[in-house]
Amino acid sequence: MEIGQHYTTLGVTQLEAPRRGGHDPAPRTAAAGEAGSGGGQGVVNHIGGGTFRSALLNAAGPLATDPASLEREIARESGELSRRLGELLEENGIDAEHPYQLRGTREGGVEVLGGHPDNGRIEGLINADPKLSARFNEIGARSSLSRAMGQASEFQGAYRNDPRAATARYANLFLGESPRFNLAINGESSRGYFTPG
Repeated sequence: MEIGQHYTTLGVTQLEAPRRGGHDPAPRTAAAGEAGSGGGQGVVNHIGGGTFRSALLNAAGPLATDPASLEREIARESGELSRRLGELLEENGIDAEHPYQLRGTREGGVEVLGGHPDNGRIEGLINADPKLSARFNEIGARSSLSRAMGQASEFQGAYRNDPRAATARYANLFLGESPRFNLAINGESSRGYFTPG
């Protein structure tokens, strides 16, 4: 079973967490909220506080899950990517000070938007280096997670006051709408933002 595959047992959504090391023994059941043993395979309660985080850490390594730490990681990674792209553009005789925007493609590549005279060349350089496009997509994924965490928190607060109004206002959380992450780069500075999918 792949990580991210969910199923329901006794009305609780659960996630299968694979062992590190590559082998995939038969799953075992767990009581609600139980994470299974150490680094082993277990059925992890998707809605249980630290257990879902533990499964992610076990499967994918460290990931900041508090909003402030996540935002710091995103800012640091965006800055590093902007600096690396500036170096790459200069190495290829492209004006690195002219602003441009990056947006991920549905296929995992990166497209360059904006009025930079060398948009096509920049796009070609980024997509020719799988590590660069992967770094951009990772920043986008973390930014999407941060955005979703913030919206979920806002929804919870609003729901306590007026469930109907909160559900109407935050309907996008339930409709599966995914805005697209963009990164505006101007020299070595960058700013992430979202546009409709």
